[in-house]
Amino acid sequence: MDELTGIVARAGFLPHGYCFQWSPALLWTMVGSDLAIALAYFSIPVVIARYARQRPQVNLGSLATLFAVFIFACGVTHLLDVWTIWRPDYEVQTAGKLFTACASVLTAAAAWRLLPRLLAVPSVQEMRRANEALREEVDRRQSAEDHLLETEQGLAATLAAIDAGYITTDGEGRVTRLNAVAERITGWTAEQARGRCIWEVFKRDGLPADLAQRNAVDVVRERAPDIAFQRHAVCIARDGGRHPVEVHADLTHHADGRVRGIAVVFRDVGRLNEAEAEVRRLAAVVESSADAIVVKSLDGVITNWNAAAERMFGYTAQEAVGQPVQMLIPAEREAEELRILANIGQGQQVPPFRTVRIAKDGRRVEISAQVSPLRDAAGRIVGGIKSARDLTHQRQIETALRHSEARLRFALESAAIGDWEMELETGEIQRSRRYDQCFGLADAGSPLWNRGRMLAAVHADDRAMVEAGMAALPEEQLPWHAEFRVIWPDESLHWLRLDARVTRDDAGPLRLVGIVTDVTAMRTAEQARQQATWLAAENRRVQESSRLKSLFLANMSHELRTPLNAVIGFADLLAMGNQPLDAARSQAWLQHISSSGRHLLNMINDVLDLSKIEAGKMEFHPEPVDLTALADDVMGTMAVLAAQRGLSLKSAIAPELRGLVLDPARLKQVLLNYLSNAIKFTPTGGRIELRMLGEGPRLWRLEVEDSGIGIAPDRVGQLFVEFQQLDDGLTKQHQGTGLGLALTRRLVE
Repeated sequence: MDELTGIVARAGFLPHGYCFQWSPALLWTMVGSDLAIALAYFSIPVVIARYARQRPQVNLGSLATLFAVFIFACGVTHLLDVWTIWRPDYEVQTAGKLFTACASVLTAAAAWRLLPRLLAVPSVQEMRRANEALREEVDRRQSAEDHLLETEQGLAATLAAIDAGYITTDGEGRVTRLNAVAERITGWTAEQARGRCIWEVFKRDGLPADLAQRNAVDVVRERAPDIAFQRHAVCIARDGGRHPVEVHADLTHHADGRVRGIAVVFRDVGRLNEAEAEVRRLAAVVESSADAIVVKSLDGVITNWNAAAERMFGYTAQEAVGQPVQMLIPAEREAEELRILANIGQGQQVPPFRTVRIAKDGRRVEISAQVSPLRDAAGRIVGGIKSARDLTHQRQIETALRHSEARLRFALESAAIGDWEMELETGEIQRSRRYDQCFGLADAGSPLWNRGRMLAAVHADDRAMVEAGMAALPEEQLPWHAEFRVIWPDESLHWLRLDARVTRDDAGPLRLVGIVTDVTAMRTAEQARQQATWLAAENRRVQESSRLKSLFLANMSHELRTPLNAVIGFADLLAMGNQPLDAARSQAWLQHISSSGRHLLNMINDVLDLSKIEAGKMEFHPEPVDLTALADDVMGTMAVLAAQRGLSLKSAIAPELRGLVLDPARLKQVLLNYLSNAIKFTPTGGRIELRMLGEGPRLWRLEVEDSGIGIAPDRVGQLFVEFQQLDDGLTKQHQGTGLGLALTRRLVE
C-alpha cells in the first residue's frame, strides 16, 4: 500500500473527507464498493434499452431515456469518487455531480408527469380478472365458431353427397360463397365469383331482363316473403355449357332477424338422369351376366337374384328373394358361409374360391365364387354381392384337356419330339425329357436350362443365325423354323430342327413355345440321297458326254474326210497329169485345195481353242478397239459368203461405244462364228443384221439377228453345248462340228 501511495502521490495533495484514518482495509473496501456500484449502474441502461426495444407497446415516453441517463450519471459519479482518492481533480468530480443532479431532476419531473398514466394501468388482480373474462369470451366464441363450422361442414357434406350446388350472397346480391359442385356447374371458381352479382354467376336461361337488373335479394323477398320457392331452370355455365338444374332459393337472416342475403341450392338433374340411366344399365348388365349374381343382407337374406342364378340353382327370383341363403348351402359348408358374412361385415372382400352349393333339384353344383361388400349411398356396409360361375362345364373341359395333353405327350414321345417354353423376360426354358435328349442331356438330370446355355450348345457357325431368329421372333406373327447343328457333351455333332412361335397377351409377347426334333438321321439320309442323285446325274452327264463325243467323232470324221478327200482328189489330179491342164483349171483346183485346207484348219483350231479354254491356258491381248472398223472388216469378210447365198448383210454400231479395251482377234472370232452360223441357217433371200448396243456405263450388247429357221424354245438350252448341233446325227442338213457357238460362249465368259 505504501508503494502504491507513493506512485500516485503528487505535490499539492489536499486533504479531503476520505482519510479512512489511513487504514488500507477501509480504503480498498471503499474503492471496491464504488467500482461495483458503478458497474451495476452501467448495466441498468443496457437493460432499459433492451426492454424498450423488445416491448415497443409499453410507451414510457422520454422517461426511459432520462432514467437511463440518470443511472449512467450515477455510475460515473462513483467512478469519480474512486478517482479523487488519489487524484484530487475536484473540478471533474463537481462537474460529474452537477450532471447527475440535472439528470435526476429531469427524471423526477418526467416521472411525476407520467404518474397519472401509470396509476391508470390496472393492477395485477384487475388484469387477472379481465384476462379470465376475456378467456371465457374467447372460449364461448370458439365454441360457437366450432358449432358453426361443424354445421357448415355437415351442410357441405350433405350437399356434396346429394351432388347439390350451394351459393350464398350478401344483402346486395353479391356472391359470398359457393361450393365445389357450384363451381363445376357454373364454371366459376369461388375466388372468381366472390363479389360478383349472382345473376352473373348463376346465369339462368330465359331470365327476364327486368329481373336481371334488380337485386336478387329483393326478387326472392317479393316472390316468396314467407316461404322458399322451387323451380326447374337451365343454368348457362361460364364456358357456354347448359345444365338443367332444380333450383331452391331462400332468404338468410342475421341473429337479430335482419335479412343477410339469399341462399341458392341447385342440383344438376342432367347428371341425375345420367346416373339413373347408369343404374338401369348396370341392372341390365347384372341381369344379362352369364355368372350368377346374388345380393344378400348381412344376416344372410337374399335381396337380389339374377337370371343366371335362376338357371344355375333352379329357383326363380320370386322363390329366392327374401329367403335365407342357407337354403343353397350344404351342411358341411355352413361354417364357410358364416365366415363370409363376418368378413363382408368388416368391409373385407372375399377373394375367388371354389365351393359347392345345392340346387333346387338337390344336385350339388360346384362353383367358383367371390364376394364383395355392398355399401349404401352413405358408405355403410349393408350386405354382400356374390358372383358365382358353374364349374361343371369347366371341369369337363379340364378333364378333356388333360386327356388331350396325355395323348399329345404320348404322340411327342413316340415321334421323338421334344417340347419347350421359354420366358422372354428371364430366358428360362421349361422343357420335356425328349428336349434334353435332343441336346445330349439324357443322363444329366434336370439342370437349369436357359437361352444362354441353349445357344452355347449350338455350333459356332450356326449360332448367329439361331440367335437372330429367336431375337426377331417376338416381333413376328408367323412361326419360325430352323435347322442347325449342336454339339453334345460328348463332342458329337447332331442336326436339330426347331419350330417355335410366340404367345402374347394384351400387353405384348409373353413366351416362346415350340418343339425340337433330332434330324441327324434324316440329314444323313438326305445327304446320301443327294449324293446318289448327284452320282446319277453325273453318270448321265458322262454318258451324254460320251454319246456327244461319239457323235462328235462321227461328225468330225465326216467333216474332216470331206475337205481331206477334196485336197487329196485335186492333188491327185494335178499329180497324174493325164490330160493337159490350162492355167484356169489348175488355178481353180488349187483354190479348192486351199479352201478345203483352211476349212480343215479352222475346225482343228476350234478344237484346240476349246481345249485351251478348258485347260485355262487361253491367252487374251486386250487393246483399244474401234468397233466400227472391226465390224466393217468382219462384214467384208462374210460379204462374199452371204452374196453366194443371196443374203442381205447389215450392221449397226451404237455411237457411244468408243474407247473399248478388249482382244480384237478374239472378238473377231466371236463375230465370225455368229455370222457364219447365221449365214448357214438362213435360206436364200434372207437378211442378217449385226448390232452392237450400249447397256449402261460398263456393259454392251452384241446381237446377230437373222430371218432363218429359228430355234424351238425347248432346244435353246442345247445351243451352246459342246459337241452338239440342233440337227445332230449322221443325217443332219448342215455341216459343222457343233463347237462354234460353244467356243463363242467360252470366249465371252
